[in-house]
Amino acid sequence: MLYRINNPSVTKVCTLCRSTINDILRSGKTGCAKCYEVFQNELDQIIKSIHGNVTHTGRTPGECGKINTLKKQLKEAVSLQEFEKAAVLRDEINRLEAYNNE
Repeated sequence: MLYRINNPSVTKVCTLCRSTINDILRSGKTGCAKCYEVFQNELDQIIKSIHGNVTHTGRTPGECGKINTLKKQLKEAVSLQEFEKAAVLRDEINRLEAYNNE
């Protein structure tokens, strides 16, 4: 889907890098960090039309890292035949994965 925000009478320009919203749409990249502030309303509109929301609701890097750490601990517990500890780790992994898949 091609997005175009174009109002010839008013062309908003980033005060730092001089990019316009059409430059961002054409390249798929912002010109600088300031563009996120300058074009917040336009970018929110585009992101919402693509993803349905502007708030992230999926996994976070920290959650994925925690699951990976727990899986390593589970593997170690099984290799040491610490099955009670392994069961607790397995349950925690399952709980986190179920939460992330909601």
